[in-house]
This record gives sequence, C-alpha cells and structure tokens, in this order.
Amino acid sequence: MKCAKCLILLTTVAMLLSGCRRGEQQFSQTYFEAFDTIVTLTAYAPDRARFDRIASAFSARLNALHAAFDRYRPHPGVNGLYALNAAGGQWVEVEPELYDLLLKCREWSAVGGERVNPALGNLFELWRQFRDAGVGVPSREALESAASHSDFSALELEGGRARLRDPEVTLDLGAVAKGYAAGLLGELVSGMTEYYLIDAGGNVVAGKKPGGAWRIGVQNPDGGDVPMVLNLADTSAVTSGDYQRYYEVDGVRYHHLIDPDTRMPAHS
Repeated sequence: MKCAKCLILLTTVAMLLSGCRRGEQQFSQTYFEAFDTIVTLTAYAPDRARFDRIASAFSARLNALHAAFDRYRPHPGVNGLYALNAAGGQWVEVEPELYDLLLKCREWSAVGGERVNPALGNLFELWRQFRDAGVGVPSREALESAASHSDFSALELEGGRARLRDPEVTLDLGAVAKGYAAGLLGELVSGMTEYYLIDAGGNVVAGKKPGGAWRIGVQNPDGGDVPMVLNLADTSAVTSGDYQRYYEVDGVRYHHLIDPDTRMPAHS
C-alpha cells in the first residue's frame, strides 16, 4: 500500500463478536448532524430504556461539543469557535471545552511547530471552497494570501477567556476537534457502562466488550478486502485519508489534508 494511503479511515466492519453479559443486549444509535460526519454509539444495556438514557446523554454532549468547536455557524447561547473568530480581536469568555482544547493545541504546536497550526483556517477555507465547487485550483498568489495571517501565537488565553490579537486570523480545529470530542464522549459513556464503542467518522473510542475486544476493520482506500483488523478494548484509534473528501482537476486528486509548508494537499 502506498504511503499516502497509510492514512486510512477506520470503519466498524465485521467488528461484532459473539457473546454478551447475561441479561444485557447490544444496542446502537447513529447521529448525522454533528462534526460533518456520521457518529455511531454502540453499547450494552439490560434493556432499551437503559440504553436510551445513555444515548440521550450522549446526544446532548455530542451536540454541545459540536456547537463549541464549530467554526462555520453561530450557535445561540454558545461562545464557541465561531464567536471567537468573529470577535474582531476582543476577549471572549469561551466554552470550557473549547478553552481546554485550545490549551492543548498550544502544547501540540510547541512540539509540532507549523505542522500543528489551527491558525491556518483561511487557507483551509480557500481549499474547501474550491473542493465544494469541484472546479479549478487556487492560484499560488491566493494560497499565500490566505496563509498570510496564520500566526498561532496571535491566540491569547487567560482565565477561561480567549482572543485573537490579529483579527484576520481564523482558527480551524478540524484536525483535532472530532477526535478530542470522541475522547470526551468516551469519558461520559464510561461513567454509565463499561461496554461501549464510539465511531465518530474514523475516530474510534472503545470500552470493553463482553467476551473479548471490539474487532475494527480498517478500510482499504483502494477498495477490495479489509487489509487489517484491530482488536480494541479500553483504547482508541484514529486515522484519516485522501479518498473521501477530494475533487479532481485534469486527473489530479486534491484532497482535504493540506500540507502547511506547500499550502497544497499533502503527497507521499
């Protein structure tokens, strides 16, 4: 498999093992409105009513996290990423989950440098517009202009508040928010049952599974048979890939994983 294909999307195919705790059944619920992906909760419970209570708490938390991390739309009563980007350099008392994630992004950026830069939101948005249109490629001038206000140090954090010293910087947490949210959802569900699996569009968080581990099939980006099966319990696994969110121009694929150095979709 080519290196570029090593970033592959986990899917929950052929993952269910036989056996369950006595008196408990497996239930699943799928959600379509958060994080621009499909999120599935699978858990064991003694009856449907108990699972519905778990699913209700899960849904509320999922929607709250989506509102906090969504950069594209305002959410009434929520001081999330959209509100911070739109604040024109003013201080915003942001949601606690957003504040904590921004702190972690600062730590990751200190290690990874420009490779972990949520301040490249203008560049990501430019590529998103072309990808949605499915026509043409941004000019080099447009790419450099979009990346000209991308200094992550413009973000200031203080006592639950945040602001962008450069109001032309746009933060985008698409690279980290979904996985981080999946981890928080795992913490929530684990307080109600130890037997669960969360799949948030390739961000998999696995609790225990009666009789063994959850078997998670890794999708082959070139099609064909599943090349690998992971046995997961009390852990998580996350991948991404270039074979779902992309468009083609003159036979060249332009996907959503952008190299901050070249300003272009990453290649092997």
